[in-house]
Formats: sequence, C-alpha cells, structure tokens
Amino acid sequence: MSLILQIVLAVAIAILTVFLVLVLIQARRTAASVQRLADSATQDLHQIATDLHEVRAQVDSVTQLAKGTLELPSLLAKLVAGIVHGVSGYFGAGRPPEDSSRPS
Repeated sequence: MSLILQIVLAVAIAILTVFLVLVLIQARRTAASVQRLADSATQDLHQIATDLHEVRAQVDSVTQLAKGTLELPSLLAKLVAGIVHGVSGYFGAGRPPEDSSRPS
C-alpha cells in the first residue's frame, strides 16, 4: 500500500509541478503584456501632452489676435461715447433749466 501511495503522491507532485510551471509561464506573458501596455500608454501620454501644449499655444495666439482686433473698435466706441457726452453736455449747458411750473 505504501508503494501505491508513493506513486500517487509522485504523480500528484508531477501534475502540480506542471500546472505551476504553466501558471508561471502565463504570469510571465501577462507581465510582459502589461509592460508593453505601460510603455504604449507612456508614449501616448507624451504625445497627448505635446498636442495639448500646441493647442494651448494656438489658443493663446488666437486670443492675442482677437484682443488686438477688438482693441481698436473698443477705443473708438469709448471715444465716440465721450464726444457724444461732451457735445450733449456743451449744448445742454447753454440752455436755461426748464421750469415745470410754467404752462406751455
């Protein structure tokens, strides 16, 4: 009986060893795949960061262009508003105040 037990234990250890080796091989493949994925993600993140930097620079350029384009009309609008206010003040200052108690 002990010989049969030894044979069964030897076969069980052999089968367990084979399964363990197969699991370790698969774990190695999985680790290699994870490493490739991490490398790819790193490259993608670098590319995304570069693209984002370029987009930000372009947005800054467009913002400066819009600011420069809208600056002159804004100044002209303020100038015209000042002139209109000044002219209306000039012509309004020469009139006597209207008396609301007099009938027209």
